[in-house]
Amino acid sequence: MMDPTPRPEGPHSPRTVEAGPRRWTIIRVDVDALPAPHEKMGAAPTFFWVEVLRDAQVIGVIHCWSPDGTLPRATAEDLRMRFGTVVPAPRPEVDGGELPFISVVVPTVHRNSELLRRTVRALQASDYPRFEIIVVDNRPSDREHPMPAFEDTHDLTIVPESTPGISAARNTGIASSRGTIVAFTDDDAMVDSDWLRAIGETFAAHPEVDGVGGLVLPSELETDAQLWFEEFFGGFNDSYTESILSLDMGATVSPLFPYSPSTFGAGCNLAFRKDTLGRIGGFATVLGTGTPARGGEDLAACIETVLRGGRYAYVPRAVVRHTHRRTREEFLSQVYGYGVGLSAMLTYLIIEDPKRIKDIVRRLPAGLQRLRTNRGERLGLESSTLPRRATFVQIAGMLWGPVALMRSGGVRTRRRA
Repeated sequence: MMDPTPRPEGPHSPRTVEAGPRRWTIIRVDVDALPAPHEKMGAAPTFFWVEVLRDAQVIGVIHCWSPDGTLPRATAEDLRMRFGTVVPAPRPEVDGGELPFISVVVPTVHRNSELLRRTVRALQASDYPRFEIIVVDNRPSDREHPMPAFEDTHDLTIVPESTPGISAARNTGIASSRGTIVAFTDDDAMVDSDWLRAIGETFAAHPEVDGVGGLVLPSELETDAQLWFEEFFGGFNDSYTESILSLDMGATVSPLFPYSPSTFGAGCNLAFRKDTLGRIGGFATVLGTGTPARGGEDLAACIETVLRGGRYAYVPRAVVRHTHRRTREEFLSQVYGYGVGLSAMLTYLIIEDPKRIKDIVRRLPAGLQRLRTNRGERLGLESSTLPRRATFVQIAGMLWGPVALMRSGGVRTRRRA
């Protein structure tokens, strides 16, 4: 698979810049229509997060340092070399009448009204003929504040679910849905206007596909903590290539497949056939944000789908932008939570079917190797400000995960669709 993160050298390299707070500017550049050498792309000086496009689809991301706010000539040349021959998958030819009705479920605990309104506005602006939005209010029953007023309430429903946890909220959204397809995003994410169409076209063109995930990109990189997420985790994705995943593909996908977190995308960019969700029992209520297990419910649903013989499509033109945590404390809490969620999810899968322990143990060396990866190299930075304790925090979370699962209910609480 193509490496999407070239490491610039010379005077435009990030390594020539002293460590400390950095300004990053997110830009999009069409590989077939590169900007002129002196065309300003952002304020100077800046690091550029460059999303490389062809046929309006993101085919990769590169990073570079710009002292004057223009795209460096060396970066432009590198971009031509790396992406000049990359051709994105063509859009399926689907008649509008074949597009399925989609229900979009947005769980929320209403921490940030403006982000929630932004999420709903982006969904309402979708270029798609038939869909509904279901906002699931996952706060306790004694809610102090009403939900925010939305500009357009056509085909928008707010349903309560006082049981803590994103899985319970998603399952309530599924039960309330009218669509044959149920899509999920988060209340701190913003979908692209083409997101639903990319999902609907994929399901219509591939009746064998049970689930669809897409590309998750940052909505901003304004603080070091937001950059750390991209450095430490490599973002939410490890590919810009469309693929249909199935269990028989094995290690050709990843040494960790199907237990690899970044293969399927993320919970803010998922969709399933409603009958598939019924077969797997929805989302595991012992997993996920809002429970002691803190995460893993989205990956568990994807893995269950594939392990049961289903097919899952990864479609990078289904784009969602995520707002990463802005502070050091929030970032480290997220790292810990992801560690807890990952090992809790793996433990849950083993409890569901003890025969899986052999497959999971066989993949442990590859997983440990991933933990030892030089995180800063993912963005070509030698002057990374990433907290040194981040890896230890993640490992501590992973060690706690099985205990957290038991505190969530363990084997006593199953899925509830």
